[in-house]
Amino acid sequence: MAADLLSGLNPAQRDAVSAGTGAVLVLAGPGSGKTRVLTHRIAYLIGEMGIPPRGIMAVTFTNKAAAEMRSRAESLLDGHIDGLQIGTFHSICARILRIEADHLPSGYGRDYVIYDSDDQTALMKTVVAEMRIDPKKFSPGRILNGISGAKNELITPAEYASSDYFTEIVKRAYPIYQERLRNNNALDFDDLLMMTVTMLRDDEIVRQKYQRRSEHVLIDEFQDTNTAQYKLIRLLGGYHGNLFAVGDEDQSIYAFRGADYRNVQQFRKDYPEARVILLEQNYRSTQIVLDAARSIIDKNKNRTPKQLFTDKEGGSLVTVHEAYSEGEEGEWVVERVRALMRRQGYSYRDIAVMYRINALSRTLEDAFKATGVPYRIVGGVSFYQRREIRDLVAYLRVINNPIDTISLNRIINTPTRGIGDKTVTTFHDWVAARGRGYLEALEAIANGTLIPVTGRSGKALAEFASLIIDLRKIAFPGDDTPTDLTVLFDELTARIRYVAYLPEISTTPEQVQERLENIQALRGLVSSKKDLRLDDFLADVSLNTEAEPVEESGEQIANSVTLLTLHAAKGLEYPVVFIAGVEDGLLPHSRSFADADEMAEERRLMYVGLTRARDHLFLSYAFRRSLYGESIPSIPSRFLADIPAHLTEGASLKVRHMTEREAYKEATRWDSDTPSRPAQTGRAKIFEFDSRAAASKDRAASLPTPTPGLKYKPGMHVYHPKFGTGIVVDSRRSGSDEEVSVRFEDKQFGLKRLMAEFANMRIIP
Repeated sequence: MAADLLSGLNPAQRDAVSAGTGAVLVLAGPGSGKTRVLTHRIAYLIGEMGIPPRGIMAVTFTNKAAAEMRSRAESLLDGHIDGLQIGTFHSICARILRIEADHLPSGYGRDYVIYDSDDQTALMKTVVAEMRIDPKKFSPGRILNGISGAKNELITPAEYASSDYFTEIVKRAYPIYQERLRNNNALDFDDLLMMTVTMLRDDEIVRQKYQRRSEHVLIDEFQDTNTAQYKLIRLLGGYHGNLFAVGDEDQSIYAFRGADYRNVQQFRKDYPEARVILLEQNYRSTQIVLDAARSIIDKNKNRTPKQLFTDKEGGSLVTVHEAYSEGEEGEWVVERVRALMRRQGYSYRDIAVMYRINALSRTLEDAFKATGVPYRIVGGVSFYQRREIRDLVAYLRVINNPIDTISLNRIINTPTRGIGDKTVTTFHDWVAARGRGYLEALEAIANGTLIPVTGRSGKALAEFASLIIDLRKIAFPGDDTPTDLTVLFDELTARIRYVAYLPEISTTPEQVQERLENIQALRGLVSSKKDLRLDDFLADVSLNTEAEPVEESGEQIANSVTLLTLHAAKGLEYPVVFIAGVEDGLLPHSRSFADADEMAEERRLMYVGLTRARDHLFLSYAFRRSLYGESIPSIPSRFLADIPAHLTEGASLKVRHMTEREAYKEATRWDSDTPSRPAQTGRAKIFEFDSRAAASKDRAASLPTPTPGLKYKPGMHVYHPKFGTGIVVDSRRSGSDEEVSVRFEDKQFGLKRLMAEFANMRIIP
């Protein structure tokens, strides 16, 4: 049995599978066969070491991973796995709580229900209403996110400490929310972990029962564990001490979900005698891809170095491409996709296009649609189907054609303005009875001559009607000259205060930022077509929306290029990988510039993206990008400077790396001297850098001079409701908004970059 289980494994894999008792930490590089090691370890424990299946617990993060692990183990052991515990953290905790229901806090029974995110949001809305909190300022989703963070750190309502006004809201809402859950005999997903850890920690009888039963505990994706999950693992393995943790701190990219890669370091401190095994042989990528990826990740501190190697020596050089604009970048990606299929026989399913933020998908989707190349979005919603995009496009449609009642119904109370369903029905019935159409009806209501309802609803309806009529005057000034659509878009978003509305429809600050980026991407699209008539612009949007991919069958998936974010790419692999938007501010994201930990996570994210590629890797950036509504010069990502020149081909990146100030200066010179696109030779010189200097230190961001007329000026003192008082370091225009860099007095926050429109800051005189 042992020989069969170890055959086909490389030396490091054999060491891990056949490791004896005690704590074992397996640091598995990308593509090194960690699932194979885990399943063979389970089979080895049962078949060779004589551990009964019921004495083994394997935990992972997804049902898919758990099912695959179980299937492989069952195959290796010819089905003899009765009693083997394999599941997600949440499913295992739910099972324990069902069995030990008598030990749950008072008010809970064995038949407790588990609330999903929609249930939690609905419950929190009632709590917010009871507390008389303005949901526009403090959305239920944001408060839930604060409570979730506390539960992940095992902080109870009584222990929760506030540090500012928002956390004071969380402190007040937390106990009420928990009480409502208990009244409904309900637990949320965080409760499953927290209550199980609390029970095992505080109840010696229950703890000994599960510790003695759990002879061996195996953990998959260990780098993604949070505080509660790590303590659960330690409690379960506290008697036998046989913990088998498999992970890679270099692939920890979910800090926004509470994952803490430092648990890998903590494991080594808590178990100083643990055996550490490195899986460094890669079975996926070429050596060139691995060397490029290592050049990125080796800059991170607090990690275990790995010498990744493969039998697939050499391989194609990493292609680095500079496009002039984001539109040209999308066209280049599609051209290369088609060339790869013609010349090398790849299928669409062999190719993935990745990006840091969802907003980048728009120009890529447009390029694929324009050429008829099939694609599918993984782990996200297509650009034109995202809520904020549909809302704003619906406004433009009503401005263009008020008879569009589908769009009218969507926006009439978005953002919330006090127009309920009953008022909407009355309005439609009134228009139908008059028989003269919606435009005339809106004009009459806006003028105050006819209003179908009275009271606050009538006032809100009149304000809405005035809004639409005013915006129509901008859209249709009465002459043959088309209105600048950018002016219309900016006036629309300002009048309805849509950016301020984003926290109300978002569950986390990250989702607010993502929605804002999507709005800015839409503004960029509007700006690029600003000379079109409004109806022509909407026709273009409709054609693109109509071409959106629908839910695919297996055959469609087999014939589609995959578009996905780098976060969604974790665990996947493709023969060909494109990463678009490899620019400072996008990858790494601008939020990471002032935070060393966040910058380290951006490096890990880049590393994960590169190591998804088997054979070919393409990295692209745009010389100018209008992602935020203005066409401004982009800076190639500082990560490109880390890749040795001999591993790349394409854009010239060999002599020096320019600062942001130099980029703006050079772009201004080009714009004034050559109104058309600059020549390739000119651009290549701009983005050359000294690889030795880049290897010694990351360049310092040199920001352009602030634009006159901005609200915030360097040296101003400001107050932020979460971060406290601080001083403005810099401010610059970002589309229709203002991006402000503030250094806060509280050292835990330090320097932050904030969008002024929703940061809710006030200037301190």
